[in-house]
Amino acid sequence: MRILYNLLNKLEKSLKKKNSSLIAFAFGSVIYTSDTGGYITAELKIGDLNVINKIISGEIRGLSPEIKISKWECSICNKNFEECPHEEGKLYNNKICKTIAKGIEFTGLSLVDHPEDPRCRITDLLLIKEKAGKRKYEWYGFKVNNENDRFRNIQHALENGLIPQDVAFSFSKFFSIKLEGKASYPDSHGKIG
Repeated sequence: MRILYNLLNKLEKSLKKKNSSLIAFAFGSVIYTSDTGGYITAELKIGDLNVINKIISGEIRGLSPEIKISKWECSICNKNFEECPHEEGKLYNNKICKTIAKGIEFTGLSLVDHPEDPRCRITDLLLIKEKAGKRKYEWYGFKVNNENDRFRNIQHALENGLIPQDVAFSFSKFFSIKLEGKASYPDSHGKIG
């Protein structure tokens, strides 16, 4: 991992000398619900090479959501939990009482080294390098919570205009064979596909 960090430090210096640019987009799960296992996927645009270095090296990949909850609801009576007679965790007519967050407002996201929920982390990083009008794409695939997450992230990048169709196809093909790793387009030999 230290080798990648050193390589990117050299890359930063060479980008400054040449007329080049680098931008990154990180994808990861940020909020999990206990009942359904569902989650919200975040996309972060990153222009700071130091942060990109830390993500690639594994130093920082955790995500910490900042949310505001305006109301808690009872799972038994669907009323405001503070005003209902039920107690969380107790059994009522064969149903366990739970508090349900309602009126959730997503207010921000922080990169952290150790997230409270280990599933909330960056799973994919897209680097877009441009030099003399030519683009090179690199996709870093880290550990995922579900193997379909990576393909959803690649599809999301395609749908939002971050990568063209041929790049999405190439990355999907690579990650259908190898679940984690780094894919480049064009590859290191200048080949496409």
